[in-house]
Amino acid sequence: MKSKEPCPCTLTVPFREDWMETVSFFVRQGARSWGYSSKEQSYYELAAEEIFGGLIEGNEPEGVVTVLLQDAPLGMAVLFRDKGAPVDIHALPEYRPENPEEEDFRGLRIFLARSFMDEVAFENRGIQGREVRIMRYRSSREETVPFREASPDVSEPSERERNVPETWEIRPMRSEEALGVSRCAWAAYGYSYCEHIYYPERVAELNLRGAVRSFVAVTGEGEIMGHAWLSFLPTDPGIAEMGGAFVDPRYRGLGCLGGFSRVLQEEARKSDLEGVFVESVTAHVYSQKPVHQDGFRDCLLLLGKVSRTRFREIDEEERQRLSLLVSFRFFHAPSPRRCVFPPRHEEMLRQIYAHLGTPVEEYEPSGESSEKTLFQGRTELQVTADMQHRSADIWLRSYGKDAEEELRRVFRGLCYEGIASMYLYLPLEKEETAPFSSRAEERGFFFAGVMPGSTGKDWLVLQYLHDVLLDYHAIQCGDSFGQALLAYVRSMDPERDLRQKG
Repeated sequence: MKSKEPCPCTLTVPFREDWMETVSFFVRQGARSWGYSSKEQSYYELAAEEIFGGLIEGNEPEGVVTVLLQDAPLGMAVLFRDKGAPVDIHALPEYRPENPEEEDFRGLRIFLARSFMDEVAFENRGIQGREVRIMRYRSSREETVPFREASPDVSEPSERERNVPETWEIRPMRSEEALGVSRCAWAAYGYSYCEHIYYPERVAELNLRGAVRSFVAVTGEGEIMGHAWLSFLPTDPGIAEMGGAFVDPRYRGLGCLGGFSRVLQEEARKSDLEGVFVESVTAHVYSQKPVHQDGFRDCLLLLGKVSRTRFREIDEEERQRLSLLVSFRFFHAPSPRRCVFPPRHEEMLRQIYAHLGTPVEEYEPSGESSEKTLFQGRTELQVTADMQHRSADIWLRSYGKDAEEELRRVFRGLCYEGIASMYLYLPLEKEETAPFSSRAEERGFFFAGVMPGSTGKDWLVLQYLHDVLLDYHAIQCGDSFGQALLAYVRSMDPERDLRQKG
């Protein structure tokens, strides 16, 4: 029987917390009828909870809100309408984790809703009240496996199928070529690559904002053969990630990936970056070999960083996750690092710096230093969350008296929102890092490695896995130092014997 188009639905409920479950269930069922995957249904459900919770906090309990589900060109739109006070759309509360005195969590709710949704919009509707509109663009795929690098099981085209252009070149991507890049990604991996690449407008916008710098391999006739980009970090403009690399199967074997590596590194040099890094999957070593051959050195192992889902096994969805090996390359002899090593990891940290070829200055903390004199001022935290893969980075820039409490608050919030893997970045040049890392490890965080930074400011990285199954035997590191790093990370995992499935 031919399926019918979903019909608009409406629900009106009081502004009371005991109605939140009804609202979230209503929205989830709507997403299901619109054809969203089970994972995307949960995103709608969680976003609806945040929006409805925010409306409760700003309204009288006798008020009501009407929730409308409407069909839209890109999916299901959810509209929350009420008669609350008009809002200043241009001055919505922002999520500022570094401000502990701010007890209004509306900014956090907006931040989380935007993490789940592709669109979150506020509108004042005159005498009809106000409206919040959320929507996630509908995807034709049920589940994806976001490999960062080429996988060895991708079938190579035969000689008859392979195209050998007379001429081709690698150059910066033009905005009008974003659609060709999306199609190239589809030709290379179907819908198993990172989500952003399949939205041409997002690819163009990321380049326009300077968040990434895309390069394409093109034939003499202008056909897109492959793509790669430099991704710039908001936390450190002096380094960048090399990623987003794929090649149309018809043009594999022509040297595109090697060409991309050379071009991206040269572009990074022209931009006066201190270095670049690459994230390689650890499900195999094929993608790690060219990275090591190009002079990159392993320094960080991020366990369970990205989702690895399974078709037709909803109950097991995202239980097994992929780990990423981070390898770094300096363009010039790195300057000596002034670091204060936590005693527990000093030997391993010195091995990492020796492997990177980075000198470390001997630094002895002042004998007068104490927690009373060290933990002063304001705690500055920056949190970035990837809701698609349920992972989050926590950058602790400076320590205040409330640093431990701030970490606890952020940690609990991320756990509540279903984040599976968290990565805590602590500045190695600060004396507070040594005692603070011990406190974090008492909470279940454990060693991951070092993330080099620009101007000599590096980060000790600790990680936390929230109810994540992990098969350490399936993690493959091709370089001997990577294998030593894996062994050390595993030895530091307080739940290493509990993560194994079965």
